[in-house]
Amino acid sequence: MFWFAAPIAALLSRRHPLVGLAIYGVMSVNVIAHLMGGIVAGSIYNPGWLTAVLLFLPLTAWVVHALFGRGGFRYGAWVFLIGWGIALHLILAGSLVPPMKGLISTPTPAMVIQVVNAGLLIVVPWLAERWRDGVLIRPGS
Repeated sequence: MFWFAAPIAALLSRRHPLVGLAIYGVMSVNVIAHLMGGIVAGSIYNPGWLTAVLLFLPLTAWVVHALFGRGGFRYGAWVFLIGWGIALHLILAGSLVPPMKGLISTPTPAMVIQVVNAGLLIVVPWLAERWRDGVLIRPGS
């Protein structure tokens, strides 16, 4: 998702801003997942924690501050992006659990789902831009 779909989304962002911003919803959810994962595990550090805290947290905070609210995108667009980030994380986790638990013997279905998941990062925000005549991408008040 980060190496292929996100750069494509960035290239599309001039004409499709919600598509370009979709990866920030994923990053925000990633921050929460890694911080909560560390708390639940009883150890603040876990794989991905450093990236989440040092890169994703400040980057998403800056994006929200710079692009949403008065004169920018509506906060409803940010709520959509967070919700979509949650959905993409659930698809990711749901596709990885069966091979990890030995419920399926081949990782092929999980790999296919991940390719589809990366495509969904682009397609669903593109559709959301058209929802109710583009209400999510109109300037907020």
